[in-house]
Amino acid sequence: MALFTWHSHYAVGIPELDAQHAHLFVLADRLHTTMAQGASKDALQSCLASIIDHTRAHFAHEEELMIRCRYAEFKQHKAQHDELTESALQFQREFRAERTARNAAMLRFLQEWLTFHIQNSDRRMAEYLKAEWAEAANLTV
Repeated sequence: MALFTWHSHYAVGIPELDAQHAHLFVLADRLHTTMAQGASKDALQSCLASIIDHTRAHFAHEEELMIRCRYAEFKQHKAQHDELTESALQFQREFRAERTARNAAMLRFLQEWLTFHIQNSDRRMAEYLKAEWAEAANLTV
């Protein structure tokens, strides 16, 4: 059973961001499945590294859009990105395949954070971009 499943109600209405978000769900679910299958530490580390790499690239893209469009909530939004990035990096540093409870807690945290962040902070940002700055940001809406 998938722990991370992209649903259309998560969409913020900017296809490029929605595609990045959906891919993040795929990567997170791959990590969950890999953990559930008892895969090697190397396989788990690879999944985790993919999530972190994709997340960093996605956050950089969102932050570039916010800066370019002078988004008033940029600092708060970036702080949320920084918080998740640091949590993921800490988890990666401390990761041990045998720590099932800790790993499950991290997956739950990631799931809750993603859905809350996308449905709230990202949706507010996207509404601003679509309403005020779509042309300046070269967005397809």
